[in-house]
Amino acid sequence: MGHVETLPVEHSPRRFWWTKRIAVGAVLFLLLLVGLVVGATRASKNRLDTLVDSYRAAGEPVYVEDFSKPVKMPDDENAATYYTKAEREYYPPAGIASKSQINNLIRKCLDSDTNALAPEIQLFIDSNGLALELLRQGGECEKVEWGYTYTSPLINAVFPNFATSRNLAKLAAIGAAHSHKSSRDGEALSRIISIQQLGDHRFVDAPFLIGHMVAISIANLTCAMVEFVAHDLMLQAEFEDGSDQGATRQQVQVLIDALLDDSKLRMSRTHGLAGERALVLDSVDQIRRGRGVAWYPAPPPPISWLMQPVFTEHARQIAGLMTEAISAANLETLPEMKRQYPDMEAFLARGANRVLPARILMPSLERAILLDFRLRAQRRMAAIALAIRLFEIDHGARPRVLDELVPDYLDSVPRDPFAEGSEAIRYLPAADRPVLYSVGENGIDEGGAYELRSDGSVNLDKADLVFFLNGDRPQGR
Repeated sequence: MGHVETLPVEHSPRRFWWTKRIAVGAVLFLLLLVGLVVGATRASKNRLDTLVDSYRAAGEPVYVEDFSKPVKMPDDENAATYYTKAEREYYPPAGIASKSQINNLIRKCLDSDTNALAPEIQLFIDSNGLALELLRQGGECEKVEWGYTYTSPLINAVFPNFATSRNLAKLAAIGAAHSHKSSRDGEALSRIISIQQLGDHRFVDAPFLIGHMVAISIANLTCAMVEFVAHDLMLQAEFEDGSDQGATRQQVQVLIDALLDDSKLRMSRTHGLAGERALVLDSVDQIRRGRGVAWYPAPPPPISWLMQPVFTEHARQIAGLMTEAISAANLETLPEMKRQYPDMEAFLARGANRVLPARILMPSLERAILLDFRLRAQRRMAAIALAIRLFEIDHGARPRVLDELVPDYLDSVPRDPFAEGSEAIRYLPAADRPVLYSVGENGIDEGGAYELRSDGSVNLDKADLVFFLNGDRPQGR
């Protein structure tokens, strides 16, 4: 039997043995990484969804789709129909087109009791008769639907030109000042009420902070006009010739009640801040999905996928912080708000947050909230000033203390939103310039003190927040 030679089994080179193990290890690592990323993303998404559901349960809009829910109503019942037509019919005063020029015209109208600009003002008013009538008709509507639509990405949303609404308010303010100087206080108060109604309608579904700030500027103009006319406002019964040129007591009471009703202001505040929250959440979601927004480009696909749980958790933290800010803004006083307001700067400065989207996308809300509190104080003081005028007409002199206005003219003396606790608005009837005042942003009662800017106007950021009862506010240059 012949010898059979057995050939040696040829083994793979050692380098291929290690290559197989490295490949298997890499596959296992990738599977583990995918599992970790998917699991972490799902867990963070569930936490975010739970948070969002709690906001929606409280009636707060959160995402784009929560804001785009228009309710169609008949055009003749929708205040926006009349305001839109009024904006188209508005003609600026001759030779005056810019915002600063119109503001200067208002200051001139409020600067003295003289009516030196009467011919020019009357021409301006006459040319805008239809706009003023449409403004009045819009104010008489109980409801408004602005027809805003929102699409993602929200950061690219295009909003209407709010300057047109401000122009209507300024037209009515100039008209009110002219009517008051011409002893037509019924007409003057009607125009002031139109400004107030426009502001309140602008508070409805105000898109983000920009819409809320526009509504605040219009509402502030209402207060400025009340400050100008209240001290010598004439009622119809006061005209010896039986003229109906004066305001009616009902008009005054309607305006007092409207100024003391903060419900639309609160709704606008909540909606506007929720809009900013939605903008940030939508932007982070765009980045999380690998789409950049504005000046924050998305990371390349592998990194953007790996960062999904980080971005999702980041969105949840931002939502929580901004919701705390909304809750704080809705408190009754500024000191309470400051105690509850979240420390956003500390959040933004912490670790990875310094390079994540919030650093760029998170808006600064403190100034907007301060202006909101300031409007609350101004509206309350304007209402008190009107009540003081009614008291003065009935009794021949202003009240010695504000408590004398209760209950015949006011249900109670309005609280100072800048003061700690439940302090009331202050009153200095015997000062050289009689005033109502709030303690202002610093919370310190400085006895009704105020400071002037370099142009001679009152600096609202300093000292107390003052309402001039004789209509003699320094207007500046």
